[in-house]
Amino acid sequence: DHASEGLSRIYSFTEAILHQGKTPSKKLLSLTVKEADADVRRRMGLKEKEEVYVIKSIYYADGRPYCINTSILPRKLFPKLELFDFNHNSLYEVLKSFYQLSFTKARQILNATLGNSEIYGYLETEQNQPLLKINATSFCLYNDNETVFEIYESYILTDILSYYVEKYNT
Repeated sequence: DHASEGLSRIYSFTEAILHQGKTPSKKLLSLTVKEADADVRRRMGLKEKEEVYVIKSIYYADGRPYCINTSILPRKLFPKLELFDFNHNSLYEVLKSFYQLSFTKARQILNATLGNSEIYGYLETEQNQPLLKINATSFCLYNDNETVFEIYESYILTDILSYYVEKYNT
């Protein structure tokens, strides 16, 4: 019982599972605030000493864990984000409804990979099971400029969710 998602539209993990006719849920593992390191500052266009939220969650489809995700968002764009209950609210829905965020695009790098013991533990699966790793940068319009609002890294069980790419000859 396995579905595919097209890559032409930005889906939240919650939307992707709903699209398959399954019941989504998630567990927030941590939401912390820290100073952005040099790599994050470079990727997000932040200045020294600027802070980011680091949100780590497990996503479930019909009660089965299928994805562990770590999102990093600039704190200056989303004041008081830590007040939301992300066990019961979709991050993207909060960003759209509360912060009026207008998503423009996401740039994803997908790789087949193996996880480590921590990842397999969270996903409650056997070691050495192939995973889909997604490293992504998400963009929005902010003050009429396209701005990075999130970078994330996900490890996904491929027997629950996979992706397809549709190409056109133009």
